[in-house]
Amino acid sequence: MAASEHLLLPTSFREHKRDLAEVRADLAEPVFESWTNNGEAFARDTEFQLEREAFVKLGLRICATPEEMQKYPNFKRLAECVKS
Repeated sequence: MAASEHLLLPTSFREHKRDLAEVRADLAEPVFESWTNNGEAFARDTEFQLEREAFVKLGLRICATPEEMQKYPNFKRLAECVKS
């Protein structure tokens, strides 16, 4: 692990000498479609599009998997994620 990566880890992780890859593996990847079903509200479509664009630029997924959808009652799919 590079020294710069070591400094990014919270103290508890540094004390346990966990590798950054292990820490990343423990964190769930943000999925835009799940965020929109977990209380993320947008006043205008512009804000929705800006946040969606940020997910794309960061290389994060837009569409949720069937397993991820099961976590939310009444999951609302995004039009781009619905397969016809």
